[in-house]
Amino acid sequence: MKRLSVLLLAVLSAACGPAARPLERSQRRLAAVLPFAYQASEGKYSDIVEGLADSFTASLLQTGRIRMVERSQVEKVMAEASYQRSGAVDVAKAVEVGRQLGADSVLIGSVSGVSTREEGRSVKFAEKTTRWATVAAEVRLVDVKTGELLAAGRASGEASGAEKHAFGGKIGQIPEWDALVTQALIPLADKLAQQLAKTIPPL
Repeated sequence: MKRLSVLLLAVLSAACGPAARPLERSQRRLAAVLPFAYQASEGKYSDIVEGLADSFTASLLQTGRIRMVERSQVEKVMAEASYQRSGAVDVAKAVEVGRQLGADSVLIGSVSGVSTREEGRSVKFAEKTTRWATVAAEVRLVDVKTGELLAAGRASGEASGAEKHAFGGKIGQIPEWDALVTQALIPLADKLAQQLAKTIPPL
């Protein structure tokens, strides 16, 4: 049993891949995270971009691979530049915002897809309903001086919930779709940060 556990841990570690090593502060790029664009077909979930950007920023900082411009400074410069918060990303304008902030790089992200599904199953005297929500996103790190793509990441996050009805009673409570989509942002942000961190070059 112990040998099986060790083997399983090794397989999982290989599947996840090695984590990116932290850099010395002097080697970390100073980046401005711009608001994520929403490009998924499910328009009713467009509000998730702000939560994803915040979660992604926190997760990426924890990798020790990069420094970030404070959010209030980014919002101030963006307001002055009339930067669009949704739709297609204008890389040239994003780079200009980065320059005004004194950053050497900008992080440009977008939500590429949101999907939901529900499945009901009946087994003898019990019924179970399960819901899943999946959110996919991508992010790019662009050099402010050259416009060069320095690093990129793409990932998806999933959340699920279920309730069971049996003998006139209910076990659990199935979450609303909005809540599931929001929950999916947590694993998505972590995966996205890890993907990007592995390819961020030092200064």
